[in-house]
Amino acid sequence: MKVIVLIAYLAAIFVCTLGADKTIAPKWTHVISSTATNESRTQSLASRATCDIKKFEKCMRTFFRHLGMTSKAPKKPPSRKFELYFSTLVGMDPQGFKKACSYLSALSKCAPPSDCWKVDSIKQLLRDGQKGAFVILSMIWPYQYMCTKNYQTALSNWKCIIRAESQQNPCHSSGSSCKNVKAYLTCIRKLYTKKCKKAVGKMICRAEVAFVKAIAPNLCKPKDFDKACKKLRGLNDRF
Repeated sequence: MKVIVLIAYLAAIFVCTLGADKTIAPKWTHVISSTATNESRTQSLASRATCDIKKFEKCMRTFFRHLGMTSKAPKKPPSRKFELYFSTLVGMDPQGFKKACSYLSALSKCAPPSDCWKVDSIKQLLRDGQKGAFVILSMIWPYQYMCTKNYQTALSNWKCIIRAESQQNPCHSSGSSCKNVKAYLTCIRKLYTKKCKKAVGKMICRAEVAFVKAIAPNLCKPKDFDKACKKLRGLNDRF
């Protein structure tokens, strides 16, 4: 399904600079590139000191099993297999979204995002290494944002989001500069505002930002993201 294809689009800019194929996932996340990729290499090194890789591997394998990836799966599965199972789950109905949130909640308790949800940590667990790490991060960070900070908004509008995902996405980014990413985020916000409503547009935009900040925290200033995504009323959610 395509509710992983936006998130995956923004990731694609990271991924394509590494020579990876386009993923089958969200229209709202495939877009950044060499600038952000180089920055992420510096950031990811820090995860080695804080993430227990052996424990993280157990946590991720449990997460994979929750998604339906059998225990007989290779020790280092390809990211595309994860992407297929995850996108199938969340692309079904609101119940699929609820299940995904429960699985992510368990994963975050087992392996804290601030410690382990980094390129350097995840790439060690995948057959396709760094390329695959970008793909998985492009899915789990945005969904973690929606599941924790905008759960009710996402759940109440999930059918609309899925419906919007089935249509062509006119938003594109021509590069990895902050200006280009801001333009892409603004386009996504307006698109989902039109297809669903303002709260959904802002939420999808900010869900993508969660991924961008995890991969390239210094690419843009907080005010740039606030300008692109707008404030969410009633939520202490400034970047």
